[in-house]
Parts: sequence; structure tokens; C-alpha cells
Amino acid sequence: MADPILLERWRCQPASIAASGDGCTGIDVAKLWQFSGLVTKVRYSDLRSNLPLTFRILDATGLSIELFATYAPRADALRKAGLNSKSAKLAALMKFLGDWLDRTKPLHALVWDMVRHESTIFEVQAVTAGVASDPAAISIDSVPVRSAGTVSHELTCNPIEVAKLVRAGGDLASIPREKRLFAYCASEAGAQIRFVELDALAEFLVGTADGTRTVTELAELLLQCGITLEPQDLVDSVRALVTAGLLDIVNTGA
Repeated sequence: MADPILLERWRCQPASIAASGDGCTGIDVAKLWQFSGLVTKVRYSDLRSNLPLTFRILDATGLSIELFATYAPRADALRKAGLNSKSAKLAALMKFLGDWLDRTKPLHALVWDMVRHESTIFEVQAVTAGVASDPAAISIDSVPVRSAGTVSHELTCNPIEVAKLVRAGGDLASIPREKRLFAYCASEAGAQIRFVELDALAEFLVGTADGTRTVTELAELLLQCGITLEPQDLVDSVRALVTAGLLDIVNTGA
């Protein structure tokens, strides 16, 4: 437990156990490795309040012990380096999961969806929402920009539907899977998060509104992609995203 690197070497190279002496050949390394996963999971229990659905899905799919046992050496290094804050632990675990999960497997993809969903909510909660732009002042000459702290993720499910099913104890395999794009941003109140599903046009605007193009120029960019939309019609879409908190206006064009 105190040396997860040694334990991993024993697990991968059984012949090295005998070289350790002191009767170590009698150790059941597989069980010890699983126990190290349990210990590491307990040490990360402070993340459960922010990743409740992720932890429940990991438990329901039987992935949690294997995941945390594999992660134990990294968790040990993090702890010894004094990086024990919730944000540091979450960032390190997210980086590990990005490499460890096989997203071609539906259940692994589901875990990746939910851990990004829940960790993004945690991150965005720390963002202070700016003063909202006046939607009524938007014109074809206005210059929109993605709001500070706005985060978008392409997921394979709707996290709200997953949450309902998990809490009801439903079958994870029954969750509809398809590409869906969601955006997250802080509300003006600061305590709540806005969670919005984006259609193709909203995805384009959130992705390309960088504070350098007017609404008219964005319409011209759409035309280059084969989509004809009058600038005045695009104003309505920009206005809706400003109202939702996903876009701000840096220049009204007035």
C-alpha cells in the first residue's frame, strides 16, 4: 500500500516477487492490487460530492476498482507532492481517464461523458459571470464573443436523461446514444449553471464568435460553408445565445 510502484512491478513481473525475500512469494498480488484500488478510491471520496453520477456509474459497471488500482501510482505521486486539493485531484484524474478509457466501448464512453459533464459544472461554478449584454441592442454590425467561462462538450448522450435513469436504478445499456453538443456557463446569480443543448447553428456561433467578426461577417462565413442566412436573421440566433449567457457583445455596432 505504501509503494504502489513496487506492487505494480510485482503484478506485471511475478518473478520479481521472489527476489524481494522475506517470504513474499505467499502474497496474493491480485487481491492486494484490488485492495489498493479500494484504498485509492476511498482517498478520492471527496470528489464524490462533485462526481456523484460518475462514481455510481463506475460502481454499476464494475470499473471502479480496476480504474483506481491502475491509478494508484499516480495518486500516490500526487499525494507525496502535496497536491491534495480537490481541483488538483480532479484535474489529475481527468487526465488519466482521458487516456485510460476506451471510448469505443459504450460504457467507457458513458463514463467519459458524465465525468466531463460533472467536472465542468464544478469548474464553471468558480467562474464569475459578467454583466449580460443587452439583447435588444444587437444588430447586424454587433460583434459577438464567447462568454468568459463558457465550456462546450460533444457528448454521446443527454446527461439529464442519464441522471434520471441512474437514480432510478435503470439499465445503463438502454441509454440512447448519439452525438449531442452541450454548452455550460455561469449564471448572473453565480450560484447556478446554465446548461444548454446546441443545434448546428448555435454550435457554429459559439465556436466562431471570437470578438473579431460582426454578425454580417459571420453570415458571410456561413455562406462560404454553403449556408445562406441573411444577417438580420442571424441576429435572432445571436440574441438567443446572448440571452442564454453563452455569448456577449463586445461592440454593439451603434
